[in-house]
Amino acid sequence: MSQKETGRSGTIYVVGETDGRYYKIGFTQDKTTGNRLKALQFGNPRKLRVVRVFRDQTEAIEGEIHLRLVNYRAEGEWFEQNSVLDRLIREQISLDEFLSLDPHEFEESKEASFAKMLVKQLYTII
Repeated sequence: MSQKETGRSGTIYVVGETDGRYYKIGFTQDKTTGNRLKALQFGNPRKLRVVRVFRDQTEAIEGEIHLRLVNYRAEGEWFEQNSVLDRLIREQISLDEFLSLDPHEFEESKEASFAKMLVKQLYTII
């Protein structure tokens, strides 16, 4: 039986690059995020830091967060900085508040989507 099915609790964490461009939203059953941070930092040239921690959560809740931020997904569990994620990180709103936000707040404008595509293509060329 998977962890999602058993509903075992753990910690949802948000790790960000110090420049604030990308954030990883992950889940661990450890009470502390230190080991996860060390594992993520290993081999990563950008300095990372834990920016938010939500204890006594489940992977299902982590999955809900990922679904809501799908338009901002950079790769895997990494998301580009955006105004909705800023509310979770900088404004320190609760997970309940975050998950109850109007779904339209999670939509990306066509202009932003096009700009993101251009930036990704530029990074591919460089």
